[in-house]
Amino acid sequence: MLKTATESRSRAEGKRPSEARLSESIQGITDHFEQTGALAVILIDCVPIDAVERRYGPKAQDKVSSAMAKALEPILQGITRKDDIVTLGAAGLNSLALFLFRPRTSKSFFVRELPNIARHLESELNSRSSRLLYPYVVESTKFSVGYAFIFSNRAIRPSRQVRDALTQAENMAHFSAAARQHADRALFLELMIEERVRCVYQPIVNLSTACIHAFESLVRSTSKNNNSSPAELFAMADSTGFSFDFDCLCRRIGLRDATGRLPIGSKLFLNCLPSVSLDPAFASDSVEETLGRHEMCPDQIVLEISEKESIENFPVFRESCEHFRRLGFGIAIDDVGAGYASLEAVLELAPDYIKVDRSLVRSVDSHPARRELLRGLETVARRIGAKIIAEGIETGAELSTVRDLGIAYGQGFFLGRPDHLPL
Repeated sequence: MLKTATESRSRAEGKRPSEARLSESIQGITDHFEQTGALAVILIDCVPIDAVERRYGPKAQDKVSSAMAKALEPILQGITRKDDIVTLGAAGLNSLALFLFRPRTSKSFFVRELPNIARHLESELNSRSSRLLYPYVVESTKFSVGYAFIFSNRAIRPSRQVRDALTQAENMAHFSAAARQHADRALFLELMIEERVRCVYQPIVNLSTACIHAFESLVRSTSKNNNSSPAELFAMADSTGFSFDFDCLCRRIGLRDATGRLPIGSKLFLNCLPSVSLDPAFASDSVEETLGRHEMCPDQIVLEISEKESIENFPVFRESCEHFRRLGFGIAIDDVGAGYASLEAVLELAPDYIKVDRSLVRSVDSHPARRELLRGLETVARRIGAKIIAEGIETGAELSTVRDLGIAYGQGFFLGRPDHLPL
């Protein structure tokens, strides 16, 4: 089991050993290094933990860091020894370091086993990242792991050697993160250029008639080298600077895959960033030709505005929405209730549809506060001439409650999963 160099003192102070900081442990690490004559360092650079502290405070950061330390124990069973040490805050507040003490004669450990342990750690932690960071970080994130080893050099102070090893491990972790980012960028660019995406369509149901009112177009990767989720694809687009291009591609594929398949009388919801007005295919002089190629008219299309990109100038964007409305398009605001910006968009833009975030619909049958929020949104929608779409309906009880509240439309796995449109 991993321990800290200050284990006995921490227990005396009532502090859990896994919470020891590097500053508290450095003397014990240095002393042990002098005894063994060799030291291996594995550093886990978990950048999101720094964001946890900035958003939620030091207690939340400590909670996530401690959860990571506990998660390491079963992963490292059979690898670590009783004298090995774990510290938090190794190369900053968002890092965790393992100090593995081995005789300098253990050449195979330093040359072959250490790199394998680091790779294994990175793989295991990334497979568990969602659970480790929940509920503070919900988006997909990655840990980076670096390693280094040193042999005792009497010409240099032991504490300096330990610090140098940490720096080397930190540099390798940063290099690993940069290499992964470069590889992800290359894969994403390949997906973009080759257009290796397809669209599936989830029904939006009229809750009064139980008939399908519309279908929402949802993107999926078809690349064998990139099986990322839709959220991960949009995150890659954002991190690589291709958000606008990917948004345009998804809209184009959404139209293409629905050509000749959209049922008569149904509408097609296309997800859009606020920058949709800059899409050449939807410019005033080309939008009619764009839709004509896909045998559609503007009154069949609803532009579903996402909060993935902030609306910085509402008067300008309102003018853009009015332009699309004059052409015959419908306007929907997505994820209303998930944040302040979506509520502001409803007030500023008076959309045709208000898509209520699944967080307000989940367990609404047993959650009075959520029912009242939905009731209030339905009142607002009615007064501005909009229709509510309740997202994420997954049970019959949720459906009954939403319907009883007078909400017009619903969407979710209980009503229909995303799939290809039939011929």
